[in-house]
Amino acid sequence: MGRPQDSQTSSTVNTSVNVYEELKKLGQLRDSGVLTEEEFQQEKKKLLELNKN
Repeated sequence: MGRPQDSQTSSTVNTSVNVYEELKKLGQLRDSGVLTEEEFQQEKKKLLELNKN
């Protein structure tokens, strides 16, 4: 069996990567005009707040 610390570290890394990828996608949507700057900022704030937990 794996050590709990290893799975926790892996989970944290995956979460950070997922947030980064989501922010990247949101930025692309904003840049292409699908999202307004305000919508982008709202979604970015949600993602960053979820990542704190």
